[in-house]
Amino acid sequence: MTLRRTLILAAAVMATATAMTAQETPKWLRKSAISPDGTKVAFCYKGDIFTVDVNGGRALQITTNQAYDSDPLWTPDGKRIVFSSYRAGSKDIFITSAEGGVPRRLTDYPGNETPLCSRQTSSRTPSMADSRAARRSGRLTRKPAGLNL
Repeated sequence: MTLRRTLILAAAVMATATAMTAQETPKWLRKSAISPDGTKVAFCYKGDIFTVDVNGGRALQITTNQAYDSDPLWTPDGKRIVFSSYRAGSKDIFITSAEGGVPRRLTDYPGNETPLCSRQTSSRTPSMADSRAARRSGRLTRKPAGLNL
């Protein structure tokens, strides 16, 4: 009986330790991007885009859609977030306010597009570099695995 209790106790301690570690280092954060001023992080969770303060706290949901949204990137001014989404049938690039709002579609190519970088060409219009344009120019044959810009 003592050996059985010891094994049950050891299993319970291990399960508790595993659960506590999982809460401290979440592995469900995907495709994260730090804001240009370094104060916020945009990330993908269950197909939507969220932002959260770098010091932690409550995450703000930026997108809500049945389609899968991912690959968030901040614009250089930190006011908007560029992301990819399947909401139009193929993977296209969209942009929305960093506070949330109605996303605007930037591309409509029938293939899959992933935002790789964003640069500001004026105070109002972002210029997007996407994987399709990079492939066409010969600068990129495929997105390297694990590349987060």
